Parts: sequence; structure tokens; C-alpha cells
Amino acid sequence: MARKFNVEASFSLTTQIEPDYIRFDESDSEDFENDSSFSMQDVECDGGRVTFVIEADDEYDAESKANEVITDGGEVEDGNGWTWLIEGLSFEIEEQEIEMDLARAREILSNLVVQAAGEEDGHEVERAVEFVFDYIAGQAARIERCVTQIDSHDRQRTEMILRISELEKRLLPEDNQDEIDRSIAEHEQALAENPDLP
Repeated sequence: MARKFNVEASFSLTTQIEPDYIRFDESDSEDFENDSSFSMQDVECDGGRVTFVIEADDEYDAESKANEVITDGGEVEDGNGWTWLIEGLSFEIEEQEIEMDLARAREILSNLVVQAAGEEDGHEVERAVEFVFDYIAGQAARIERCVTQIDSHDRQRTEMILRISELEKRLLPEDNQDEIDRSIAEHEQALAENPDLP
């Protein structure tokens, strides 16, 4: 199964330049002659760096495919229209860590067991793996629904306690307010320590 790799390519650029013709402002001179003759010079610029992501079977395959994107000795053109050669190319390759989830685990294990079983038993093994993962997914969904229901019940119970508190404040004399508040606080603490209390 193909994996993804981060690739960082470092390189330098080289070219040769030779001025073809140079111009001067000769309007204020007489008998101006330009006999300039320049030799060709090698120019090297370092600092080349590109990054990209490719899919490959392993790190060796990743480097091979990276060489198809950028090649040592290959030609590139810059924004000025100059042609340069790529030199000193080197790669840093790192496999991406893809977060594991149920779907990915299912794919990996399905491929593994089918390969191990061979063609004769591969179909039955694949069905068995599918069954197990379907069952796991179903149980996970049930657990998630139960957690949602529990959260909903907790919210309803909290709302009920608040409503009872408000009713007690309205029905009982103000002199008993401190006792009411203390009773509510003790009830809430008991609920926190033992959620099964009514």
C-alpha cells in the first residue's frame, strides 16, 4: 500500500555568462569606439530548496520518484529568462505519520490477512475481517449513543435541582433561607459523590 513521504530537496544553480554587447551614453563624446571583449565566466548560486509530498511504497521508491521531479544536472529557467543547471542535489525524505483510525486499520489488516491466506482462502478471510470490523463499529456506535444519553440525563437532573431550589425559595419563609441553601449544597455534594442517588 502506497505511503506518503515529505521530500526536501537542496541544491545549487550554475550557469555561464558572457556579455554580448554593452551600451554607453556617448552623446557627449567624439570618435567613441567600443572594443570590449569579455570572457565567459562560471556563476554558481547556492540556496536552492524545494519541498513536496509524493506517494511511494518505501523510502527508496520515494527518492526515485523525487528524482523525477527534480534532477541533478537538469536545466531550469529563472524569472529573468536565464537557464541554469541544478548541481549538488540532495534529498531529505521523511514518511508522514498518518493518524490511525478504524477505517485505516481495517484496510491494513484486510490486505495483510488476505496476502497471508493466499488466493484459495483469501475471500473467506476477507469476509471474516469485514465481519469483525463491522461488529466493532456497531459496538462503538452503541457506546457513543449511551454516552450521549447519560450526558442528557445529567443535564436534566441539574435543571431539575435548580427548579426545585427556586420553588423552595418561593414557598418557604426568608428566615429559613440559610437552611435551604445549606440543604441544597449538601444534596448537590451527595449527588457528586454518588451519581446513583435520586
